[in-house]
Amino acid sequence: MLSLDAHNSRVVYGNSAIRLSRREFDVLALLVRHRGRTIDKNEILRRVWGDYYEPNIVEVYISYLRRKIDVQLGTECIHTVRGIGYRFSDTHLPPAP
Repeated sequence: MLSLDAHNSRVVYGNSAIRLSRREFDVLALLVRHRGRTIDKNEILRRVWGDYYEPNIVEVYISYLRRKIDVQLGTECIHTVRGIGYRFSDTHLPPAP
């Protein structure tokens, strides 16, 4: 089971903990809260960055998260829905150690 530790900005999976920056954690928490639902880029921008952000910042942070989470877990959890946004799915996670 994948769980979020908001106090320490990390993801816990079994006995492993993956540290995230605050922004990485906020993006992931938004996707996990709405797991299975596609969240469009504008909604991510509005909820995580507000009015001030750099172009392509969502793509950059999704890339950071994939490197940290998908690689560690050995499966893709953050899916790109072309032309719409991103979706989190943990249905293919192997059993936690």
